[in-house]
Amino acid sequence: MKNKGIVVPIVITGIVLILVIATALNQNVFKRTPSQTLQMSKSNKHLMDSAAAASMTAGQFVVVKIGAVELPSIFPSSVDVKSLGFNSLLSAENKVLFSDNKKKKVLVAVNIADAVKAWTLLTSMGYDEIYVFDPDEKSSPVPNDSVQRGNEELRYSFKPEKQEPE
Repeated sequence: MKNKGIVVPIVITGIVLILVIATALNQNVFKRTPSQTLQMSKSNKHLMDSAAAASMTAGQFVVVKIGAVELPSIFPSSVDVKSLGFNSLLSAENKVLFSDNKKKKVLVAVNIADAVKAWTLLTSMGYDEIYVFDPDEKSSPVPNDSVQRGNEELRYSFKPEKQEPE
């Protein structure tokens, strides 16, 4: 009977130890907090415009196409291009690509929102030198009316529902 009193603390300590070890060995841990990623996003330093894309030189950049997107003609033909699916961003091969801080990675997607989602995920995981191509009217891979810039104004005011007393 005396052993039952000691078994419970040992089991709890064992479970906590296993969780600590599992957390320490986890390779997919986010290295940046959401607030750090948000601050980086607010600065807009991760956005690349058409002028910067046109001035890219071979060896400095890798264009990462996410999904079935055609590469806009603004990019020089000498730039390295890698096509990925959104689901394969974190594969072992692609982790090596994103870990290489010698080359800047420019994300291009059919929808800029997909490229920003990929940027947010990769940046939160601690990868650096990642940029999002922000299309303009001349080189946009998507229709111009689907590209939204800045904050959207609300067209109507929100009013809470009135609850009737019972």
